[in-house]
Amino acid sequence: MRASPLRPAWLTAWEAHSLSLLTEGRFEMGTGRPGIEDELRDKGVPAAPPRNERLAQVRETVRTLRELDGPDLHTPVAMAVLGPKARALAAEIADTVTFVLGDQPRGEVERLTREFRTVGDVELALAVPAIGDTVAPHMARPDTGPGRASCGGRTDRPSG
Repeated sequence: MRASPLRPAWLTAWEAHSLSLLTEGRFEMGTGRPGIEDELRDKGVPAAPPRNERLAQVRETVRTLRELDGPDLHTPVAMAVLGPKARALAAEIADTVTFVLGDQPRGEVERLTREFRTVGDVELALAVPAIGDTVAPHMARPDTGPGRASCGGRTDRPSG
């Protein structure tokens, strides 16, 4: 749904539902990503609506998707969130949640994860910017490298 400011909620829901049917349930609809404002400006579209409007649009899209899916289909919804309102909405409607991270220290990421509460069974996902010898350019700070990436495990590479 990164293009949600470009189309009505019902159209996004219809497309997601259709893809879920065509893929026999293997499609997952994603909502949000950082940098959408820049992409919209590049396309000549006014900047994304205020945050509350964007969240209301996400809520409406997922509500419509659930109606289209009916009782026999459940198209998974993944949300990338950071702020408290987006986290609250994700806790309510998402199947998978990831936190939009930038320069937050590890302790902040741990705090966000520990404090995230849901009613249902929600998967938490975290993108790992460094695997092997490379760092995904769109995810790495300039000083990030494989030897610096740490997720609580080893930071050295195995020999062999």
